[in-house]
Amino acid sequence: MMSYQPSERFYRHDGDTLLSVRVQLRAIDADPELLARAVDDYLATLYFDDDAPFEPRLGVARIHYAAGFTIGLVRSPGGAGSESVELVVSSAGEDAIESLHDGIDRLQQALASVPGVDYQFTEILAPERRAGSRHKEPEA
Repeated sequence: MMSYQPSERFYRHDGDTLLSVRVQLRAIDADPELLARAVDDYLATLYFDDDAPFEPRLGVARIHYAAGFTIGLVRSPGGAGSESVELVVSSAGEDAIESLHDGIDRLQQALASVPGVDYQFTEILAPERRAGSRHKEPEA
């Protein structure tokens, strides 16, 4: 199992930066339905906030959280070929790196019983939006 190793730029973040890691899970030698069930079972152990702020730049559809990190479901398995699930694990603040590690480690432990899962990690830096701040999306 491949483990996540943060890049140097993530270690240099300031406390106002939202650190996110897109985790793509691919069912290489695994049953895609088993993978989807295992992900759903894991997410059910976390808190779910239907009113959580949606982050369109990350493509997150459902937000779950635990102490120090959030996990957003991006895409569920579907279609032919390589079945995959995409999640975004995010955190901010002084302990963001440790929280990201905790979130990804918990995910990998929960999926350890599903053989043949490939993990791909992509880091995403996004400025943290402070309460009351004004943010305007760039026009296309």
